[in-house]
Amino acid sequence: MNDATEYDTCIEKMTEIVEEHFQIQIERESFNYHRFTMHMRYFLKRLIEGEQFIDKNTELLEWIRREYMEIDLCTKKIEEYLREQYHTVCTDEEVLYIMVHINRICV
Repeated sequence: MNDATEYDTCIEKMTEIVEEHFQIQIERESFNYHRFTMHMRYFLKRLIEGEQFIDKNTELLEWIRREYMEIDLCTKKIEEYLREQYHTVCTDEEVLYIMVHINRICV
């Protein structure tokens, strides 16, 4: 992944996964969606460059997984897509990051 078009394609696929999982239509012109895309660009940049967050937020991640099980399931689908497409694995902290931003576009 080395250009803006590839980032856009990946973010669009991630968005489609969220829409399909939650059976919603995300307004592409909304503030929350633009915020989501910006954060996902930073996430993808870290992922590709091998500079993922590692903060040891295990307790917080586990709590969010219990409290927001559907977001966790959706995030796992995104992780699977990224693993298949880019042969990479997300750290727990990056999973938490994705979950927070999925929650924002689904609320």
